[in-house]
Amino acid sequence: MEIAEIRDLDGPNLFMLRPAIKLEIVVPDGSASHEGDRASPDADPDVVLATLEEMLRLLHERAGQPMPDIVARPLETPGHYAVAFAWSHRRFAIAAARCAHDLVVGLRANPDECVDALRQILASRFEPDDAPGMITNDRRRIPIIGITGTNGKTTTSRLVAAVMRHGGKRGGLTSSSGVYIDRELVLAGDYTGPSGAQRVFAEPDVDIAVLETARGGILLRGLGYEQNDVGVVTNVSADHLGLHGIHTVEGLAEVKSVVVRVTKPDGFAVLNADDPLVLDMRTQVRARPFLVSRMPVSGAVRGHIERGGWALTVEDGAIRWWHDGRDEVLTTLDRIPITFGGRAPHMVENALCAAAACLGAGLEPGTVRDGLNVFRNTPEDNRGRLNVYDRDGATVIVDFAHNEAGLRQLLAFARHFR
Repeated sequence: MEIAEIRDLDGPNLFMLRPAIKLEIVVPDGSASHEGDRASPDADPDVVLATLEEMLRLLHERAGQPMPDIVARPLETPGHYAVAFAWSHRRFAIAAARCAHDLVVGLRANPDECVDALRQILASRFEPDDAPGMITNDRRRIPIIGITGTNGKTTTSRLVAAVMRHGGKRGGLTSSSGVYIDRELVLAGDYTGPSGAQRVFAEPDVDIAVLETARGGILLRGLGYEQNDVGVVTNVSADHLGLHGIHTVEGLAEVKSVVVRVTKPDGFAVLNADDPLVLDMRTQVRARPFLVSRMPVSGAVRGHIERGGWALTVEDGAIRWWHDGRDEVLTTLDRIPITFGGRAPHMVENALCAAAACLGAGLEPGTVRDGLNVFRNTPEDNRGRLNVYDRDGATVIVDFAHNEAGLRQLLAFARHFR
């Protein structure tokens, strides 16, 4: 057995909805445990994980610290396992993870030496970086809309921010192209992780945070905040598989579900009902599910609205808003320019997710309708996302299309456009 990684996660993550230390170990598959030999490098994984949990609890107890929540599980990479535990003091927690491993594999023989070192850490001055980096609910003053998915999250985030701005809100937006405060770029680059969120929260005059959230940030650092008021998952498909220990689409869906699992119980989890992996997340959330579908009402959506649930569906070119046993036409696709009258189905999906997020955040339907109408697929509003140009008798379409699903959508749109 050896350590693959000790990672400090500053916010909700794949293992638990709070800061956690991930101790990732490698145990060769097909090995057998050796009775009484906890230090064996080829020990049974279940025995190793149980022993690590036991050692972590022992170290916390003897150092005078509360017992942490602990999660132990296999990872998707063969032979890799994780023991994750909650933390509030970074240096102490990282040292405890290292000590637990060393004691279990026999690199250290005396737990007292570890306990003494841990007590010295606790007795030293508590530095600002010793605390988790996430923004807790009691430290934030503005609502949060968290948006994730494989495709469409940037467009959806930009559209939500634009609709909010149309409604008089001064928004802070994080995205893969940078951090924007009321349309002004303040940080250039990919800021879909905690550092982008922290920049938005540091702005004094922002009314709402619209946070595009990517898989990498969740896996490498956790979310940058404790809870959001509205969570959105646009879709899940194969993308970046094989990175950071995620090898399957199902595993990727579990990572992205963190964004809606942390949504407040009185908030809304906006879920794409046309994507089975996303629809399944409705059983995991504490918030009210808000389903969106490019199809007329059927199946799971029908049962959801019959129970008074909120949903947006598309029928005969109209977007219908179902809520609390009622329905009304919110707008029509020909009034949402980014959908090209419905000829760009993936943009219809983005518009539905954005509209649901804004309705869930409390915007008036008329404001949402008008906001959808003024947003364009131009470099000014939505750079690199289905920008269409006429040049010397030719039509040029520019789109990010960074994975197979995105490319298929682009080619299908080009055929419809032609």
